[in-house]
Amino acid sequence: MPGKWLPFDEVRLFDGWMNKHAYTETKPVGDPLHRLGNEELAKISNTLSKKKIPQGTNVSRSEMNKIMDDVGAKLPPGNRQYNRGNGAACKQ
Repeated sequence: MPGKWLPFDEVRLFDGWMNKHAYTETKPVGDPLHRLGNEELAKISNTLSKKKIPQGTNVSRSEMNKIMDDVGAKLPPGNRQYNRGNGAACKQ
């Protein structure tokens, strides 16, 4: 999905993997909400993907998680409240 903004819940510190489990495992491949999670996040993704957003500042993995924590968007592994619409978005 190049150019598409997609949700994620955290960045693993040891390898930089973005935790997208809640958005890839809850809907089968081919479902319009696969990698998006729910209708609200799909609308956010579509809106962000249409905007000309300048590239941001690169931050470390721990700083990204801190930013997400500060705004209440980071969901740690094992948290099952995935469909509450929290999380951050990254451009693929």
